[in-house]
Amino acid sequence: MEPAAPAPSSPSSPSQPSPPPANATAPAPDAPPSRRAWTVVALLLAFMVVNFMDKTVLGLAGDHIREDLGLTDTQFGTVGSAFFLLFSVAGVAVGFLSDRIGAARLLTVLVAVWSASQLVVAVPAAGLAVLVATRITLGAAEGPAFAMANHTAFSWFPDRERALPGTLLTVGGAVGVAVGAPVLAVTIGGLGWRAAFALTGVLGVLWLFAWRAWGGEGPTRPARKRRSRNRACRTGRCSRGGRC
Repeated sequence: MEPAAPAPSSPSSPSQPSPPPANATAPAPDAPPSRRAWTVVALLLAFMVVNFMDKTVLGLAGDHIREDLGLTDTQFGTVGSAFFLLFSVAGVAVGFLSDRIGAARLLTVLVAVWSASQLVVAVPAAGLAVLVATRITLGAAEGPAFAMANHTAFSWFPDRERALPGTLLTVGGAVGVAVGAPVLAVTIGGLGWRAAFALTGVLGVLWLFAWRAWGGEGPTRPARKRRSRNRACRTGRCSRGGRC
């Protein structure tokens, strides 16, 4: 009686490559933050400084603006309150967009709107209507600023190392008042209130160039992207040659 032939091994399907180990592409969870991570934090600190300089310049230049444009207290109060018209609404709306567009790109848009709003006021022909309109757009752009800055900074750090970056961003707001206010006051006294608005606008443009060169989001994937990637792996539509 002849012995039974061994069962042939089934060849692995070429369309279903075996996934690499789970830690093949993921960064080590205990890896220290890179130099790039702290560069991004420094840029976001500067982001918060400019943010608060944009807020405070109107109050510092208030007397000069009222005198130059002949505004009543009611008119100037309207200019100041216009900042908050879209502040909260934009904060919520941009928060939803950040999961789809990315916080780093949204920061670029926010600062571009800040800078444009401030530079328009520096034009000699700008009057009450321009002041109201630009304070509305400035408030809409600054409403989501702190949340987006934190979101971007945290993407570079593991959970247990996020306290210091978050604290530094909070300090950035105080620096914007403590350091920015004297600089703006000197500018207003020496060059006029429109020059102070121009200064904040130029600082925003310079920040944009620096952010495009050295900024960006970190390796931490948002939960939505992780879910999308896992779903693609389960259905066999993995990216990068089938690697999950």
